Amino acid sequence: MSRQNPERREALGRNEVGINEEVDRLATTLSWGPTGVEAVLATLIPEKHSLFFDKMDVLLARRQYEAFHDTLERRGCCVIRVRDLATEALLRRGGVMPAKSLAELRGRIIAKADTLVHKYGRGMREVGDCIAEVLVEDAALYGEEGAIRLNAILAQVDTDFLPMANLLFGRDQSNVVGDILLWSNMMHEIRRPEVDLWMIATESLLANIKTTVVTGLGRLEGGDTIVHRGNCFVGVGGRSNLAGVEQIAPSVLGAGFRMFAVYHPERDAGLREHQTTMHLDTFYMPGPKNTAVVLMEEAHERTLLEVVENSNGVRLEPRGTFADYLLESGADIIPLTREQQLNYQANYVVLDEKSVMLTIYGDGYLKGEFEKRGVEVVDGDLSAITNGYGGAHCSLTPILRI
Repeated sequence: MSRQNPERREALGRNEVGINEEVDRLATTLSWGPTGVEAVLATLIPEKHSLFFDKMDVLLARRQYEAFHDTLERRGCCVIRVRDLATEALLRRGGVMPAKSLAELRGRIIAKADTLVHKYGRGMREVGDCIAEVLVEDAALYGEEGAIRLNAILAQVDTDFLPMANLLFGRDQSNVVGDILLWSNMMHEIRRPEVDLWMIATESLLANIKTTVVTGLGRLEGGDTIVHRGNCFVGVGGRSNLAGVEQIAPSVLGAGFRMFAVYHPERDAGLREHQTTMHLDTFYMPGPKNTAVVLMEEAHERTLLEVVENSNGVRLEPRGTFADYLLESGADIIPLTREQQLNYQANYVVLDEKSVMLTIYGDGYLKGEFEKRGVEVVDGDLSAITNGYGGAHCSLTPILRI
């Protein structure tokens, strides 16, 4: 049914998790897996609701994900697919079947697609054929019952809810800092159901892991959290907010990290759009050999607020701009232009102390800059996936770096 690694599951049962440094070797990661009918339906929904940048070629995105997964495993990383775990959990739970057959489910999903076309006026050719192909592939992988139970939830079939289209960006539902799993509370309506499904899927696998759950008015998404040099940086500028930072602060500070909000007040207040720099990992990433890839114009606009415990909880103390920190840190800065940043060049994955995997090669600039510094560059080739407004780093939830 799945491509899971039984030894890694056993290790996780012993509480073997830990992310103490973004540039350590990537040993184990969660990922959602290949996207499917949910992304097909998202192509019928405007960007402001779907959060997709453009219409995604879903079948190509599925092939690109498989190649991405295989490359990671060839590099020695164990990849655990949450999509597979979710199917297993749904089969264990049982209950009333959402459809009697795969053909019936396909009809219901196509009916939902027709409803979305009527509501938003965005047509797409070959929707039905694409949905059918995904369902057949999933039935071959999970069996007919597994494919029906999983895809009925992903499509949110027979409901007024939007499809769970952004699940493939597995960085955002949760994140590990130290040995603590932080569960997110998502900003946008289409993304809010994702965390519950990830919790259901990983309930057994992560049963012994310490967790902190962001709730209420607090907002946190995993792409905003990066640990580096004993610091935990949390981007605040649209998707995550200061209330979310305050909720995770006791856990993060208790794990021994210094903690900073990388704060953009205008984006946080909704006075400027935030989608182009929706998360910290879309404009900043530490790399091997003391490098830092960053859009400096954004870093100059971000205030660095240190999160400090006091008797009333926490307080926020200004520490200049994020650019000040980067320049004073001694990092070898590789600056990006806005065009390069929008081409996901900051959204790469550190594989180990001497290699990275890029989302796409882009204009070749970042590849060349890394190679000049003796860093090996691996091509992730996720060009179709980026139409969902995310890249390689967005697609993984690392749970062990060593």
